[in-house]
Amino acid sequence: METLSVSIVGLLQLLGYSYFMTQPEDQCSPAPSMGSWLFLVATLCFLWDMGIYPRRFMHMAWHWQLFIEIVAGLFLAEIAMLLIWCGLERVIYSLTQKFIHALHLDDCLHSLHEYCLHGLTTVAVSGALVWFIMRATDIPYYLDCSMGKLKRKGHHVMRILGCIGRMNSCDRQRTLRACRQAMFSRCDEATSSEEEEDGAGDGVEYEQGGAGGDGDGDVDEDEDGDVGEDEDEDEIGDTDTE
Repeated sequence: METLSVSIVGLLQLLGYSYFMTQPEDQCSPAPSMGSWLFLVATLCFLWDMGIYPRRFMHMAWHWQLFIEIVAGLFLAEIAMLLIWCGLERVIYSLTQKFIHALHLDDCLHSLHEYCLHGLTTVAVSGALVWFIMRATDIPYYLDCSMGKLKRKGHHVMRILGCIGRMNSCDRQRTLRACRQAMFSRCDEATSSEEEEDGAGDGVEYEQGGAGGDGDGDVDEDEDGDVGEDEDEDEIGDTDTE
């Protein structure tokens, strides 16, 4: 599933919305809600690694994929939270309650021990499920890649900050001046190159115009030569007749 679809499903589950199943009137059990949150994280990790949208529909628009994944993700998340986890949490709570009664704790610390043990058992079970889901999917690999990128960027930023910190005020001003000059020189080079291109285009047009003018002159000279030859022939003819 897409990351956006999984995020929307998780947000709606945290806000308590239910569209396909009726929620219980009270909580699944009086145990702390930390176990439920961890089980929701495991469910979202499972949905993120799961391909719900069919490959034959990949040519359709992206918003259709987003809509289908959100609807399917909400349905599966409600099944996981309201059916699977609620039943599992009730079983854990009842077993922990029997264990507490078997210990015969004092009345002063009974409520505190009961709350802590219920939270410990539910968190242990949900944490084990989160660990299993993360090991079964590719989440550790993506986490390692993300952490590696963050470390490289952090080292690069720290190196730059260290170089800036080692420079005194004069060096900083000189560096800033060099950066500004480099930026201005790039702008000047860009404008000069544009002007040269415009000038080259005008020169080509002028040369073409000049070539056309020369051609007209040649035509005129040819016409003048033809007229002169015709006049010479007429004069010769007149002398012969005389």
